[in-house]
Amino acid sequence: MWLSPVQVVGIPVAEDYEEYLGGVLDRLRAEGVRVQLDTSDDRMPKKIRTHTKARVPYQLIAGEDDGRQDP
Repeated sequence: MWLSPVQVVGIPVAEDYEEYLGGVLDRLRAEGVRVQLDTSDDRMPKKIRTHTKARVPYQLIAGEDDGRQDP
């Protein structure tokens, strides 16, 4: 049986969302999930393709609407 070394990869739409996504991944890591944050300079389609080819089961993509808190 093959186990993915990374179960979830976080892909921020822009650098502005790395902190929010890092917090989400920290919570998953605390629960024992193997996570990685993609901070590469690659364009979004290349990031998705790279992690799909690496057979990462889940990709979390964070953008403008994510992390926004209601007043």
